[in-house]
Amino acid sequence: RASAIAHCAETGGGCGETWRRRKFEEWVDLTRMQRGRTRRTTEVFSAGRRWLSGGGGPSQIRVLNPSCLTRGEGRSKLSEALREDGVCVVKDVFPSSWIQDRLCSARQKFDECISVAAGHAGRFEVGIQHGFKEAVHRARGRYDILLGVNGAREFLDGELRFSHLVQQVFGSDHKLLFNGMLYSLPGCAEQAWHADGEHLFASKEYNLLPLHCLNVFVPLVDIVSRGPHANGGTEFCLQSHRLTCGEDNIIWQCPQHKEAIGHKSAPAPLDCTAGSIVLFDYRILH
Repeated sequence: RASAIAHCAETGGGCGETWRRRKFEEWVDLTRMQRGRTRRTTEVFSAGRRWLSGGGGPSQIRVLNPSCLTRGEGRSKLSEALREDGVCVVKDVFPSSWIQDRLCSARQKFDECISVAAGHAGRFEVGIQHGFKEAVHRARGRYDILLGVNGAREFLDGELRFSHLVQQVFGSDHKLLFNGMLYSLPGCAEQAWHADGEHLFASKEYNLLPLHCLNVFVPLVDIVSRGPHANGGTEFCLQSHRLTCGEDNIIWQCPQHKEAIGHKSAPAPLDCTAGSIVLFDYRILH
């Protein structure tokens, strides 16, 4: 609601703008009394104005404790982070034993995938045009794999550690589209900016619709963006899920996407430990 009023205040003018801002201030005062969240309310309006103006947004990905898996307040913070920033990390959810079991399975599935692909075409070439329904060599050293993973019980959320988080985010029933594995080798090629999917409607007037498709990742190795042990780490343009509406080619990698949509803030690198949960709106630029 604050975002909607922020939009109204940003686009108003003259006496209309004064009236809208006064109404917003009255609403803020009422919220302060009812909820006792003075700072929270101010931040909502501030964030709303930032992404509507296309700059000055946050520079770090929000990291939440595992308590958000069970506590109502924590789940609320998760929903807030996804709504405002488009991405969030819940740290240290899965134990080391779980991580090692899945990492071992992931390596086996990768070897199997390479072998099967080579049997069909001699070797696994880079590019969608050389890919398969079950696997694609996205960029040099980067593989997107469904073979042996999609629907496999060992890779599903058998312990329900994040399924109810997804339920909380959507606020209604949801459907799993697929589960797969992203496998990156040392020295792999960098990816250019892109979003994993588009908005439901192309018209800019609908660019504030709630999240409708959510990506959930569980890193099986520590992700470090800087320092001697850096191994990469995806960079996110925080709040850019509000700016990608109407960009027909946003799902295709392009170094100019960030400037094209008017995102002026520095990208936020992803840093997290193995076994954390990374959730992001599939409309966000990364």
